[in-house]
Amino acid sequence: FERRRITILSADMVGFTELSESLEPEELSEVLNEYLRQMAATVLAHGGTLDSFIGDGVMAIFGAPDQMPEGEQAIAAVRAAVEMRTRCRELAESLRGRGIPADLDIRVGLNTGHCTLGVFGSEVMRAYKAVGFPVNVAARLQSAGEPGSILCGFRTYALIEGRVRAKPREPLMVKGASR
Repeated sequence: FERRRITILSADMVGFTELSESLEPEELSEVLNEYLRQMAATVLAHGGTLDSFIGDGVMAIFGAPDQMPEGEQAIAAVRAAVEMRTRCRELAESLRGRGIPADLDIRVGLNTGHCTLGVFGSEVMRAYKAVGFPVNVAARLQSAGEPGSILCGFRTYALIEGRVRAKPREPLMVKGASR
């Protein structure tokens, strides 16, 4: 295991549950696979590493296993998030063009902090993952966002300030965090 400061991206598709009510399981599976393929390709194109898929959720890390300066990993994560949002919206438009009532969007949480990195699991299944409180914060930021939003933690924003257009928000009370 290794302790390192990384940037975590947590993304979730908005509207997937509603879509699942209107599609047959085979068609829903095709939509989910197309979405996950596009999200994975975007993460990898920006130098990120896939940590996990959880349903229609995607978690990725920037700055591991290959090291990357903090500022570079933060801006790479932001660029990936913006492209993921664009690709999700394009997928929704494509699905509507095929007669599938897809009102899909994405929301993303980004956070930078120290995590433990390594291969976790058992003899049955193992995966390279990041664990630590910064991962939880990225997930909480994602869940607090509106559809189409990209929320980032203070440290991530400090690393990208002046390089992106952003609006400040009121501080969020994140479950399990003292500040």
